[in-house]
Amino acid sequence: MDIGYLRMLPNMVLTAPADETETKLALEFALNEGKPVVIRYPKDLVPKEKSVRAVCAKPFELGKSVVAKKGKGSKIAIVSYGSILTEALEAAEMLAKDGISVDVINARFAAPIDEQIIKLLKKGKGIITVEDHTAACGFGSAVLELAASRYAISDKRYAIRVLGAPRQFIKHDTRPTQLSQVGINAVKIAQTAKEMLHD
Repeated sequence: MDIGYLRMLPNMVLTAPADETETKLALEFALNEGKPVVIRYPKDLVPKEKSVRAVCAKPFELGKSVVAKKGKGSKIAIVSYGSILTEALEAAEMLAKDGISVDVINARFAAPIDEQIIKLLKKGKGIITVEDHTAACGFGSAVLELAASRYAISDKRYAIRVLGAPRQFIKHDTRPTQLSQVGINAVKIAQTAKEMLHD
């Protein structure tokens, strides 16, 4: 629930590293920013997969996302915030096995949101936001707010789906179990992408 109450504070920067490499880069960024920076990371093991580390080595720039995977001819972009990037990349692999190509964007920031994310809508791409936070008031809500301020999102060409936890207390458990219980995992992301393609 932290994104919801923190991102409404003026001048507050919210960032969420995806792995160990990004955590170090986020700390370097925060120390040099000259304004309050919140670094968000779950109570979990830091992923060691080389596939994640390779896409996370670029230094942090305020409000800038990074492309984690570019899909050829993709019509959907999975935009993840924080360590949930591992699930987004896994979903992309699952979709690729079904012949579906998607982009995966590592958002890095929930405040400010990268304008390049919503510009994907103008390129005809649907957006799926993924976060380990409540869907209400979180990263996905911030993307929706920015899109609404720029485009008439009632236009059927612009599709955004927000994947996040329901508005309820989540019982203490292992992180994978919690993610599975609230439907924020690779399987749900892949399912959502397929639904968007057939809408």
